Amino acid sequence: MLPTSIVAMFCGPHDENGGVSLRRPDAAIAYAQRVGLPLVICGDGNGGKDCTHFRTRALNAGLCDVVDLYGLDANTLSDARSLCTLLARSSEFRDVHTVHLVTDWWHMMRARLFLEHLLRELACARVVSVEPVNVACPDPSQAVLMGELCGVRDFLAGNYGNTRHLVGYGKPCHQPTAT
Repeated sequence: MLPTSIVAMFCGPHDENGGVSLRRPDAAIAYAQRVGLPLVICGDGNGGKDCTHFRTRALNAGLCDVVDLYGLDANTLSDARSLCTLLARSSEFRDVHTVHLVTDWWHMMRARLFLEHLLRELACARVVSVEPVNVACPDPSQAVLMGELCGVRDFLAGNYGNTRHLVGYGKPCHQPTAT
């Protein structure tokens, strides 16, 4: 029987002393185990190495249905696009109508907005709902929160990726430049 729901995780920032954070993958693995659903790992700002590491971590934890998706753009929008493309084109996921999205609480608004928008565009005319699964974590800096809001604003204005920023949206050292 094909799954009607999946757990999807957008790979996290490298904000643990410069290393990759395990809070999102560990939360996604635990959630997928608890609800008995396949896990889809999306995105990676580390050339695909994080996806491979997280997939191995999930398999070692006992999950047997794990898919990792790596896009060269390595940003939240490409993470959402790769997941939507999988749902639209893969016969294995053709019956999915619910995505349990796992990400940090402060990243959820932007990640969910992108995913819901692209699901309406790319999910083969079926309705797919997004259920947030917020990961608890320390509060990010004001700059990170402002970066997240800038990303939402730019996306809604149709300018996502077209505005100049020193570092990508929501990144730990994000500082918007004057425009």
